[in-house]
Amino acid sequence: MSKRRWAAVAVLAGVLASARLARADVDTDIDEDARALPQPTLPSARWLTLETPHFELHFYPEEREFAERSARAAERAYRLITRYLNWEPKGRVSVLLTDQGDAANGGASSVPYNFIYAYGAPPDGMDELSDFDDFVKLLITHEFTHVAHLDTMLSWCPRLVNSVLGKIYAPNLSQPTWFIEGLAVLMETRQTTAGRLRSSFYDMHLRVPFLEGRLLGLDAVSVGIERDIAQRSEAEVVSRHVDNHATLTPRERQVFRAVALGRLNKQIAYDLGISIVTVKLHRSSVMRKMQVITVGELIRAWEMLPETLRDIQ
Repeated sequence: MSKRRWAAVAVLAGVLASARLARADVDTDIDEDARALPQPTLPSARWLTLETPHFELHFYPEEREFAERSARAAERAYRLITRYLNWEPKGRVSVLLTDQGDAANGGASSVPYNFIYAYGAPPDGMDELSDFDDFVKLLITHEFTHVAHLDTMLSWCPRLVNSVLGKIYAPNLSQPTWFIEGLAVLMETRQTTAGRLRSSFYDMHLRVPFLEGRLLGLDAVSVGIERDIAQRSEAEVVSRHVDNHATLTPRERQVFRAVALGRLNKQIAYDLGISIVTVKLHRSSVMRKMQVITVGELIRAWEMLPETLRDIQ
């Protein structure tokens, strides 16, 4: 290698070494500045596990009393529910206990494993869960009913699928919500001295549809959640159309009504005594304010408005 090349290599090595030293100095200064700042306390939690013959309960150390009560209620529920449903889940059921909020609720499933989560706060007086003798006993009984019910597999087919792919399929999850929740409500009432089927508050809610003559059939109840979601979504759209309609001028409302009724621009111009160009300007403004792009969307927006607004001339 020539002397020039050796010289170039030496210069390059020197430049890289000086850059590395400079970066090290900068990193050291940053580390020192960071260490000088007050360090926040990292959030952490210590979990304990209480094992019983059929359950493993996970809880904070401060919730030991809650965990011990839940363990007794869980073993009691296991003995009663498995005998009633004639099914025993395999392995221990995992129970997550928390008492960090005010919500009185819980949940359970059998996919991908049998588990329950339960909140320790009791319900308030106006809650549908307010009729209880021991809320922990009622809650665990209700949720374990879900576990035993959803874990039940009488056919070899789902067992084969789960043995190959892991527990990904529970046939009873395809049952309607009213049946799954209804069975749990039944068991919380049968296996305790309280429960929603003994609650006058809950009974009041069940009587209202009978008294008002609007009792829903099984098909309507089965799709009740989907129907509620659809109704809420439609109500939001109607509310938006009403708010947009309120921004229209009286003349724009007249043009809006005429377009929705199928009138042509020249017919609208003749009816209102204005030029076709003015009609087009109002029509464009209506579509912009109603947040629609096509005439079809504009007509659908008109049809979703309350009749009191559509009747305004």
